[in-house]
Amino acid sequence: MSGGVPGLLLFNEKGKDMATIPAPAAPAAPKTTKIIYVSPTGVDTNTGLTPDKPWRTPKGITSGTKMLLAPGEYPDCGINLSGLTDVIVDACNLVPSGNAITLPWLVTGDGGNLFSFNAKTARVLIGRVKCDSNYDQAKTAGGLCYHAAKGCFGNVRGVDISIVGPQLANLAEGIALAEASRILVQAVTQVEPMGMAARCLMIDNATDLLVNACSFINSINESPLRATGDGVTRGAFTNNTISQLLDAAHGRALAKAAVTIRQGLYVSWRYNNVINGELSFNTDITGRQTIDQSEVIGGNVTGSHLTMRPGCHNFLINGLAVTNGPSECVSDSAGLAGIIYQDLQLTGADCGIKFYADSNAQVVGLKWKPTKAGLPAMKPASGVSMAKVVQK
Repeated sequence: MSGGVPGLLLFNEKGKDMATIPAPAAPAAPKTTKIIYVSPTGVDTNTGLTPDKPWRTPKGITSGTKMLLAPGEYPDCGINLSGLTDVIVDACNLVPSGNAITLPWLVTGDGGNLFSFNAKTARVLIGRVKCDSNYDQAKTAGGLCYHAAKGCFGNVRGVDISIVGPQLANLAEGIALAEASRILVQAVTQVEPMGMAARCLMIDNATDLLVNACSFINSINESPLRATGDGVTRGAFTNNTISQLLDAAHGRALAKAAVTIRQGLYVSWRYNNVINGELSFNTDITGRQTIDQSEVIGGNVTGSHLTMRPGCHNFLINGLAVTNGPSECVSDSAGLAGIIYQDLQLTGADCGIKFYADSNAQVVGLKWKPTKAGLPAMKPASGVSMAKVVQK
């Protein structure tokens, strides 16, 4: 990807036009020079150079290698990519099982990472594998069980890293991006209906990030997708489903946010589906974090609301549909920060947009559908003025 996101024109606090959001740069593809075959029926003393002489364990990979794994289980797995360049880890000989495909099944040992990276890791593709870890059965209120996972995907560091098509489950932490640039996360599924300790996608420091067509679902009081620390610069999130499975019977506190972005610059959030938790642009209260020159285009928030906190600046929210229950559909405490709400479709039982700070927001083409008569499309919190809000 290159150039700006088409059709986006923002305004700053002084009403002057801003440039379009620059799109993230795509990762470079690995250039491999040899293939190593691995199979649960292999032997590590084999050459690994042909399908009939595979290795047994997916370890010892070197730069310039495409490692192809046959279906089956690989226990105590840990693939070290630190310092490596031009590497592919993918499936071979995929076997249909009914309507599904049997993938290689990578299982990390207790407390381990499935993959290890460092700052020198470059041009790596992790493809169609199942990532798993050992876990204990932990107890909740009422004696019901959930999974207390013991392993993690691993902290992704380096440049030009593509993670395309893996299935993740039973992980204490999913994909964690730290000091990473030109990253593609695509068609990744992580569904944790029995609970997990942390996030499906954690972004601590990522530049030029594209997250597309993923499904992240968990059931505890942590956002499945979270960007904090140094956050994301030039990030595009498109066509994803992010959800909290809130199960009161399991004694878990209700999660507030399915998505939490605390730090960002040039963030494009397009056509995503957020369920049972906030879409929260939630900078920290100390004022150290900001989200600037960003957009939300289309998509849905169902069963919760959009939150805009102080530190959000120069933001366009266009065409988002929000269906909420007892509270407002949009919670705005960003203040005088150059926010534009355009063509929002809001359905709820309180109000459409509630302002928690004096605001100069522009509200254009708002479509408000209250669940009972007499509910306002917009209202201020106590002591807050809407005098500078521009409605069109």
